[in-house]
Amino acid sequence: ENEISSLRSELESAREAHVLQKALHDELRAQLDTFHGMYEAHETVAREELSGLRKRLEDKEKTLLEANQTQIAADAEISRLEAKCRELELVNKLSNDALSGVSSETQIVMTAHIKRATEATERATQMASTTAAAQAEVAILKTRCVELERLLESEQNLVATEKETLAEALAEQTNLA
Repeated sequence: ENEISSLRSELESAREAHVLQKALHDELRAQLDTFHGMYEAHETVAREELSGLRKRLEDKEKTLLEANQTQIAADAEISRLEAKCRELELVNKLSNDALSGVSSETQIVMTAHIKRATEATERATQMASTTAAAQAEVAILKTRCVELERLLESEQNLVATEKETLAEALAEQTNLA
């Protein structure tokens, strides 16, 4: 009976251990399910973030490619403009050389024109001076003409008066005779 009692006690201990083990197993299973749910949630978030990062990487690569193409086009345009500048500098140099040749000829022609213009100005000044003197003389002559006309009119009046006086004197002498 001791042995049975001991076996029962072991069996009871084993049952308690089994209940504890089962409770521990259930608790571990619940924790495992929780961890598994958290893992799946984190995995979903990580996949979404990874997808977003891949999209951003693709966008950045596309932007970088476009920037590189733009840079290549800009470099080509700069090279073209530099070549055009060199060409324009050459044309400018040739134009300046030609202009300095033309400039000497132009300077000779301009000097001749200036000399002729100066001579013409001097002649015009002399003519203006002569014209002014002639106009002054004409004014003096006009004044003299006016004076002479007045004198003539006075003389004519005197002659008319003298005629009347002589006519009256003649008429008186005729009447007396």
